[in-house]
Amino acid sequence: MKSGVRGVSAPVLMAFNSKQCEFFYATQKYRHTAFFGGIRSGKTVAAAIRGIDIALQCPGSRGVVIRETHVKLNDNTKFEFMKYLNEYDKRLHIIDRKNDNENFVLLTNGSWIFFRHAHDEGLFKGPTYTWFLVDQAEEIDEEIAKLVCDRLSDPRYHNVGMWVGNTDRGHNWCYRWFKKDILDGDGNVTGYGEKPNSYLIETTFLDNIAYLQQIESSYVIEQLRRPQEEQDIYIYGSWDNPSGLILSLSDIHYVNDFKVPEGWYKYISCDPPFTTGTFAALGWSVDYDDNYFYMREYYQDNRLIREHAEAVKLLWHCKENLMFFDPSAWKHGQGDDTQVDIKLADLYRQHGLYPVPAENAIGVGIELLRDKARIDPEHKHPFTGKVGAPHVYFVKSRVPNLLEEMAGWMMDDPSKEPVHQCDNIRYSVASRAAHPIKQVHDETRRLYTGYMGM
Repeated sequence: MKSGVRGVSAPVLMAFNSKQCEFFYATQKYRHTAFFGGIRSGKTVAAAIRGIDIALQCPGSRGVVIRETHVKLNDNTKFEFMKYLNEYDKRLHIIDRKNDNENFVLLTNGSWIFFRHAHDEGLFKGPTYTWFLVDQAEEIDEEIAKLVCDRLSDPRYHNVGMWVGNTDRGHNWCYRWFKKDILDGDGNVTGYGEKPNSYLIETTFLDNIAYLQQIESSYVIEQLRRPQEEQDIYIYGSWDNPSGLILSLSDIHYVNDFKVPEGWYKYISCDPPFTTGTFAALGWSVDYDDNYFYMREYYQDNRLIREHAEAVKLLWHCKENLMFFDPSAWKHGQGDDTQVDIKLADLYRQHGLYPVPAENAIGVGIELLRDKARIDPEHKHPFTGKVGAPHVYFVKSRVPNLLEEMAGWMMDDPSKEPVHQCDNIRYSVASRAAHPIKQVHDETRRLYTGYMGM
């Protein structure tokens, strides 16, 4: 039977606030405990002390402290962690030996504490861990986070994964794992976060009373004088509308679902995987006045090409559309060494989809999208007729995955995080889709749309 990890048993070095106490208790019950929120809110301190406490309670355990880069690890996270570990050692003489070159500490009870950056191959090799602490978790890639989770496997003890970070990356993988609403078929919230057996504590700059009492009041006043948008993120820990988003909340405009009028063109952009992975398709339409409407989506994992193809055919419930695919679908050599050289696009053609390559210039697509999403002071709203309107609109209820991805789509790394539908919306504007033409003779329209494959 696994030994339980109890509450904080080591000598108390500081007064803990209510959020830090909630974090300690959560680590006793859950496999993964996340602590996110405003700056200087005591998140890393709490996780460091909890890691030390687990190492003391669980003889022979193995824990690891992780940060995204070697420099950040040594200059910040390890420095803070060792400050508290050395304080414990002064009182209890718990350190047997430490090696700064190999980045480990061995305690007198046989417990090991390692320090690793996220790209260290040693992190994913050798024995597994009893506990880990990922500091500034939002900085690392989701795939690395998954690998870290795989290393949490010590059958002797309750295993504890601790994730600490800020919310300035918006709806990234941290948000999806620990914060995102989980809905049932009727749209009711049934839980939070995609990560099983996890718990999220959210905190603010103002929750850390002990810190606020130690620093100069001028620093607190300076933080509270930030623009409201910055306060929401860095003081209060909001996940929404972080600075650096490709499209901010003010750039996203909604319309109710509607039937596409006859004469408008219907398009589908697709981001297909070659084997396993997420297939994302985005259905959109363009009107006579250069307005783009994002109205339908398909978003599924790990299905056969035939199944994806059949689902995409039904996206608009008609065949009158032009389809753009990620241009990598036309690359040669997508089979292994024993297979015939084949293109992914060819496989979809066998199942009735006839795509053309999308324009995949990332910078161009983003610039065009941002320009169309901004308010054009001379442009009329397509439904209200009000002057001063954007050229991009979303049917909110129909494209939830697109909106979720865009909430974490950042300018500094537009390819990071799942951006399948974000790629598709780039394709839509960068590929310069043809617009319908008003008052075209019926025969001309028939020939024109036939040529376009509509």
